[in-house]
Amino acid sequence: MMQFWKKTRRVFIIKLAIMTLVLALLGRGVFWLCCPEYYFAGFPLVPLFFYIYGLIYIFLFEFFGSHNIKQLIWVYLGSKCMKLLLSVLFLLLYGLLCEEPVSRCFLTFILYYIGFLVFETEFFVRFEQIYQRKFEE
Repeated sequence: MMQFWKKTRRVFIIKLAIMTLVLALLGRGVFWLCCPEYYFAGFPLVPLFFYIYGLIYIFLFEFFGSHNIKQLIWVYLGSKCMKLLLSVLFLLLYGLLCEEPVSRCFLTFILYYIGFLVFETEFFVRFEQIYQRKFEE
């Protein structure tokens, strides 16, 4: 069972790193090619925020899932609430500490938020399917 959790964590971290890198390069490319006037200095912080949160997410997922699989849905829902609160905090701090217009960061952040929300949800759904096939037969 521990091997299953280690493999799940490893796969998630690899996919998370690839997605973060692709979205960061794609976002930077869009800014550079289409609208360089909208690029903001804090842009690299946005993918970094979601990558760090993804690492926290998978370690929480693994820790609570390996102890009590029945409450994993509450971990998932709680992590979504935590992500929303941390996102609001990130945007507030960015707005207070940076002199640039917050709207540039906000729009970029929302696009990343939706992208990573889809990624995490898809991962969780696939995890449930694999877990049910392996352990609940």
